[in-house]
Amino acid sequence: MPYPRVPEWAVALFANANRYDGGSLFAFAGNEIAGHAMYVRSHSGQDAEMAIVVEDAWQSKGIGKLLVYELAEEARSQGIETFTGEILRENRRMLNLFNAAFAEVECARKGDSYLVRAPLRTLRLAVDPVRTLRHAA
Repeated sequence: MPYPRVPEWAVALFANANRYDGGSLFAFAGNEIAGHAMYVRSHSGQDAEMAIVVEDAWQSKGIGKLLVYELAEEARSQGIETFTGEILRENRRMLNLFNAAFAEVECARKGDSYLVRAPLRTLRLAVDPVRTLRHAA
């Protein structure tokens, strides 16, 4: 069950992600967190597990696309080559977002989830942050 509010411990963890081990971004609507995205570098150093959460009221308004694009650009600048993640089978929106964001997505079923892998060089989203934010408002 999702949290009705982000716990303080989670905000502290997300906000203090070490730039070389990972990265973290927030999308705000006023003083509310509308979305959060983060990645954590794997032991190999070239892959990173990525996760995104968008508040229900802000879904399908471009926040997820903006977060994916900005997070991928940040990760690429830190030498990350591939994003990986685990997506629940019923989370069609996230599966669609991942497939829209990257031209190459490997997807393997694992129980009730999909394990996804996408090379950052195949990022195909071109996001205009001002337009996205105006659309979301």
